[in-house]
Amino acid sequence: MQRGLLFGVGRIVTIDVLISSTLILALASARHRSQGKTRPVPADEPTSSWTDWFGVIAAVIGLPALVASGMNLLAPPTPHGLNAPACPGAQVYDMPYIGVAVGPLGNYARSGAGLSFPQTDRFDSGCTLGFAGYCVGDPVEDPTVKNDWEETRWLRLGQHTSQPAKGTAQLLSDEPGDRRFVSLAYIAPKSPDRDLRYLGDAECASSRDLPAGPVQIAPKVGDGIIDFTVQVDHAERIGLAVAIPHDALRAGSAIRRVYSQPTDINGTATITWRFAVTAKQLRPQRTAPVPVVVPVVVPVVVLAVACLGPVAPAGADTAATRTYQIGPDDTLSDNPSTPEPSTAVIDGLRRAACDSEGAIAGSPSQAPTPSSSVTP
Repeated sequence: MQRGLLFGVGRIVTIDVLISSTLILALASARHRSQGKTRPVPADEPTSSWTDWFGVIAAVIGLPALVASGMNLLAPPTPHGLNAPACPGAQVYDMPYIGVAVGPLGNYARSGAGLSFPQTDRFDSGCTLGFAGYCVGDPVEDPTVKNDWEETRWLRLGQHTSQPAKGTAQLLSDEPGDRRFVSLAYIAPKSPDRDLRYLGDAECASSRDLPAGPVQIAPKVGDGIIDFTVQVDHAERIGLAVAIPHDALRAGSAIRRVYSQPTDINGTATITWRFAVTAKQLRPQRTAPVPVVVPVVVPVVVLAVACLGPVAPAGADTAATRTYQIGPDDTLSDNPSTPEPSTAVIDGLRRAACDSEGAIAGSPSQAPTPSSSVTP
C-alpha cells in the first residue's frame, strides 16, 4: 500500500517478529489453558509431555522477542524514515536534531567545541547521529560549499545525563558519559535548521563567544555602487542582503542576497552592492499618473548580519539595517522616512544574507569578485 502506515524494510521486519512472538505466546497460553480443562491426571501417569516442554520453550523464546520487537517499534535505535543506521554508541531516537556523518575519513568527536580539545572517538561516514544543540567553536571549512565558507557550529551529541538511564545506556549501548562534539561542516543535516538550538552560555563556557552587537555599518556611495564596511565582534563572516517592494520590480526577487565576505581579525568586512544593476530591474514607469506628475522613489532596506556558517545567520542582535531610496534617475540616496521593516522581512533578509547556495557569478546585485567569471 503506497499510502499505508507500514512501510520500510526495518519496520516490516520488526512487525513480522512482533506478530510471530505474539502468536507463539498465544499458542503456549492456549495449550496451558486446555490442560486445565482436561480430566484429572492419575497419580501413576506422567505429569508432563513434549508438548508441555514446547510451551515452556516457546514462552522463553517468544517473550524476550516480543519485548525486544516492541521496544524497537516504539523507540527504535534509528528513527524510521532514515536510510542510514545509527552510529554505534550514539543516541538518535528522540533527539531534536539529526544528521549523517559525511567526513572523508569519518567524523572525529572531541570533548569540546574546537580543534584544541582531545579527540574522544570516531564515527564512520554514512551513519546517523543525534544532537542536543550547538556551541560556537573553531571555524572548519565546509567541503560542500564553494568560496571558502567556514562552519563555526559544533554539535554536541545527545546523551543520557541522569540515572538510571545514563547507567543503562552505558551498559547496553556503550554510550560514553562525557560530552562529545563534532563539527557541522562534516554533518549532512536530516532535520530543519530551526530545530538546531544554541546550548547556552553556561554549557558553552569553554567555547568561543557568539557574534554579538553593537553592529557597526559604514556606507560609502560611489558611481553606481555603495560599499558597506561592517564590523561584528566574534564574527567569521558577514553577509549583506537588500529588500525592494515587489510591485516596484519587473524582474528579480524582492529579497535578495548581495554577497558575503570573511572578516578580518577585528570582525570587519567590506561588501559592495551594485545598486545601478538593481535599478535596471525596476519598472520603467515610476511616476504618478497625470495631471500631477510626481517622481516616484523606490524604498530599499539593506541588512548586514554575521553568519555562523552556510545558510546560518547569527541572531537578530547581530543585524544592522539602513534604509535608502532609488530615484527615477537610478540614483541612490538616504531615506530615513522608510518604515521599519517587519519581522518577516528581517528574517528573510538574514537568511538571504548568509545563503551559500546562490550563484555567485549570476547574482544581479553582487559586487564583482576575482572568482566571478561573469560580470553583470
